[in-house]
Amino acid sequence: MTQHILTRHSYEATVLLVPLDGRARSALDGPAAGNLAGITIAEHSDERLDQAVAGADMVIMLSYDLGAVDPAVVSRLGSTARDTGAPLGTIIVTPDRRWTGPDDQRGAVILREASDTVVVLGDLASAIAFLQVLHGGSRLAASAAGV
Repeated sequence: MTQHILTRHSYEATVLLVPLDGRARSALDGPAAGNLAGITIAEHSDERLDQAVAGADMVIMLSYDLGAVDPAVVSRLGSTARDTGAPLGTIIVTPDRRWTGPDDQRGAVILREASDTVVVLGDLASAIAFLQVLHGGSRLAASAAGV
């Protein structure tokens, strides 16, 4: 009997993930980091952020707390991504999916204006699975989010 091996290789993108607030940074520590192999996690305070954006196929901002979104950072990312031709996306992780405070609403508007696309998800596991799809790669290397 012939053994079938999946050799098809889908695209593989260089994804830069930028956590925009403290909760997003904390969520990416520990077990979550192990599920983000091949995805570069950058800090918005990193001096090399512009260089990292320039080397990325796509840039994804991650936020849990829309009230903590820094408009200057989002503007900087948007400008650099546009200059390099990299799509800029946003993942907002919010279990209750409500933005009632004025700071939350301001953050939502800032992210929407800067981003090519915004995805709102209820948990980090869904966000990690989405990031894995964006990254792509070998079908054999694909795995569940596992968070």
